[in-house]
Amino acid sequence: MMRRYCVLLVMACFIFILADDAVAKEKPTRNPTVMIPAGTMSSIIKEILPFKIDLGKHFPKNIWIKSIDDLKIKQDKFFFRVLIYGENVDHALKLGDQTINLKIGKVSLRYRCEAAFRFDPAKGILYLTPNVKDITSQADLGKGNMILSPLLEAMSDIEYPIAIQKIEPLITRLGEKNLSIKIDIAKVYSGNDMLFVEVVPKVTEKKPKPPTKQPNAP
Repeated sequence: MMRRYCVLLVMACFIFILADDAVAKEKPTRNPTVMIPAGTMSSIIKEILPFKIDLGKHFPKNIWIKSIDDLKIKQDKFFFRVLIYGENVDHALKLGDQTINLKIGKVSLRYRCEAAFRFDPAKGILYLTPNVKDITSQADLGKGNMILSPLLEAMSDIEYPIAIQKIEPLITRLGEKNLSIKIDIAKVYSGNDMLFVEVVPKVTEKKPKPPTKQPNAP
């Protein structure tokens, strides 16, 4: 799904380049913007789940995001429900000079979350700041969940960087020319259950390699 979507993104930019070049003398150039509905985002997310959470040595091991659903997109924020799951979970808790190894066991915790985001185009990094909401009441939590719940709340309101994978250049042929189309993400913003990705396509002519000279026969 993700690869197919990237291909469509490249094709859309290619069509935009051709159309924009045709009217360049009449209108100023502009960057194409790809619109991703919340439903499409949900489908993309489902393909990468389950996803292991690795937040360093201060967070329990063997914790996974099992599902994300009910996704809503508003201005620079995502709203969703998430299911955290784990088995044979342990956690090293440091108290002063001592380390206590906790055997948490099995956890299964569902909660609501909202996450603000911003995109740094120079670094190609999307920064997410999650905020945990409406965790299941303590009366309904098992032993493992009672330990995990405050840890998740402690992770709220912290900005986490996510590196955005660069889109591979598209090599295509137009007439007698081989073209390389490189696409950079310039801006990411959202609103009205839609994520907007503004991209900058750069087209260069790909020169064919000169033929290799064959050594002279003796």
